[in-house]
Amino acid sequence: MKQKNKNDKSLNQIKSISQFKINFNLRLAFGILLICTSFVSAYLLSTSSTRMVTVWSATKDLAPGSVLQIEDVEQTQVLIPNNAQYYLDGSSSILGSYVIRPIGAAELIPAYAVTTEPISDLRAVPISIPINRLPYQIKTGQIVDVYGVPKQQMSASQESSNLRTKLLLSAIGISGIDSEAGKLGGEIAITLLVPKDLVSELVSTISTHDFVLVKTL
Repeated sequence: MKQKNKNDKSLNQIKSISQFKINFNLRLAFGILLICTSFVSAYLLSTSSTRMVTVWSATKDLAPGSVLQIEDVEQTQVLIPNNAQYYLDGSSSILGSYVIRPIGAAELIPAYAVTTEPISDLRAVPISIPINRLPYQIKTGQIVDVYGVPKQQMSASQESSNLRTKLLLSAIGISGIDSEAGKLGGEIAITLLVPKDLVSELVSTISTHDFVLVKTL
């Protein structure tokens, strides 16, 4: 009987040792797996960070003809592995450049959207418009159509063709808005970027028409 108990005890010790080895090997394998995973993650992060580039993006809507100021743009890090050459390098200043096509707020600025050459065919033209003739939350840099509505006090002797509402300008950029007067119930001063060939037509309608701006979506 004593021999049997001794054998059972030895067998239990062997089982315990074997179980310990199995548990130890599992923990060791799991630890090695965690270390390998951390190395792989670090490698992937390092390789992905090398594909990050710094480019310029717009902080607000920018209309053609606008001159880029420091508050108009910001540097942004993005992942552009293949087409980074189509965007402006964030390490080079673009302040003072001219916008030649509409740029939306938060949009990365393509190289073809700005130029260092002055845009000679645009003129900044100021007009005044009541707030109820403007789109809601109109902003600098947005594109609008300008309609002319005949004023009520127009002489009856004027040609009937001038008495109709008409589209005066299409796809015109807004370069500035002074809304302080509008807060007091007055008209809002807006500066439009108008092609020089159309300036005289717009100015000639100021005395005969009220303006309505229609936002391009």
